[in-house]
Amino acid sequence: MWNPKDPNANATASLIGLSVADAFGNQFFDIANWQSVPFPGRQWEEPDYSTPDLTDRFLSADLTPPGPWEWTDDTQMACTVVEQLRHGRGIDPDRLVKAFAARVELKRDYGPSVLSILDEARAERPWRPLTAGAFGGSGSMGNGTAMRIAPLGAWFCDDLTHLEAQARLCSEVTHTHPDAIAGGIAVAVTAALAARRGAATRTELLEAVIDRVPRGEVETRLRAVAALGWDATATSVAAAVGNGQRTSCADTVPFCVWAAIRHLGNFPLAVRTAVSVGGDIDTNAAIVGGMVAAGTGFTTIPDAWIAAREPLPDWV
Repeated sequence: MWNPKDPNANATASLIGLSVADAFGNQFFDIANWQSVPFPGRQWEEPDYSTPDLTDRFLSADLTPPGPWEWTDDTQMACTVVEQLRHGRGIDPDRLVKAFAARVELKRDYGPSVLSILDEARAERPWRPLTAGAFGGSGSMGNGTAMRIAPLGAWFCDDLTHLEAQARLCSEVTHTHPDAIAGGIAVAVTAALAARRGAATRTELLEAVIDRVPRGEVETRLRAVAALGWDATATSVAAAVGNGQRTSCADTVPFCVWAAIRHLGNFPLAVRTAVSVGGDIDTNAAIVGGMVAAGTGFTTIPDAWIAAREPLPDWV
């Protein structure tokens, strides 16, 4: 649980959860290599993949890939965020983008627009015009900011106003579209509230997140999630607000916030819920894992999952 005197411990717990979940989810893109069952991949809409029997299998312990589990750019960039917090106690965009650029590993499956920005930063050229000018000047609305930001929420969970400002800075390095910034804030605030939730109910937590999220499509879909309630199935929530298939924050974050709050005390079930709807599987899992672990620490992450996950880099 939240320790106001040790933000590093809070962020580290969230990072461990994010990385384990990212690595777990990443294995399901290659599920045919180890298990003969159909899987929705990036197409949750196909009805054969949302049958109760199959969903039950994904949510049960019998469907677990063999290790080792490699993590993706979600974890690589989250590690860099935590490294920056440890050394700078806050987000400096110039320092952060240079650290992102220095830590790039192409095998982690970075998005092309992010790589272009980091190439500019690595070459000591102005990177802000490229970030702001992405996608015809609207800026990226992708979920790349949401995937890396939960540990920042855990770090600054004692001051939500300051957290919002820090989340904006962390997001704008690569994603300037208002929906991407809102998605980053939503995930960071959820992680912070999870860390310090006390006796708050699920509905109170979700309402508190919505109150902090800037108006726009992310906020609209979070309200749709609230209307669906906690008895809704994962597939019905994904059908209503998205499962990350389009890799935008609006298409990704609302479902992930629902899954995390719905299963806040149960890390494996929360992550399996994220995986069960397909879409951007590893990123969904990473976002959910980072938020849940901010609230539970290491207590509900299976030891076997931590052991199966590829070790984190020495520099973090």
